Amino acid sequence: MTPEDGRRMLLALRKEAEEYLIKALRDRGDGLFFGVPREGAEAPRGYRIEKREAGEALYPLQEILETARAYAVEGSTELTRLMETMRGRAAGEDEMRLWSEGVKRLGERTGAREIARYEKKVRQTAAACMRRGGGGAMWACAMCLEAMGGEEEREVRI
Repeated sequence: MTPEDGRRMLLALRKEAEEYLIKALRDRGDGLFFGVPREGAEAPRGYRIEKREAGEALYPLQEILETARAYAVEGSTELTRLMETMRGRAAGEDEMRLWSEGVKRLGERTGAREIARYEKKVRQTAAACMRRGGGGAMWACAMCLEAMGGEEEREVRI
């Protein structure tokens, strides 16, 4: 996924969220978006809603990955290609939180340290998924990493 594809995906997700929220802000926690719901609006498909004191946070569910798939081209790094083999598997909550973190980073300037930190989390989570099964969101996490400019072409060891 190119950086431009990543930004377009973030904008598309934000547009969907704003059909429910007055303004979809970047959630500072594990959620993807935060805001005040519109009067009478239905909750968006693909999100779990958590009520908070000042509004609601939207947490992505596995079904929202279908939206991400529209923006994901074939991975250009070895890590992304490896993660694509996990598509279609069940995605755990930890993977979805990791994907949410990656998507939020697509909307900001991400430095080399943050990219390296995210890459480490992706690799550690992928290794855990390989041991216990699952991993259905890891391809999307790897795509976010690729769009940030991380995971230069090198030997992949998870």
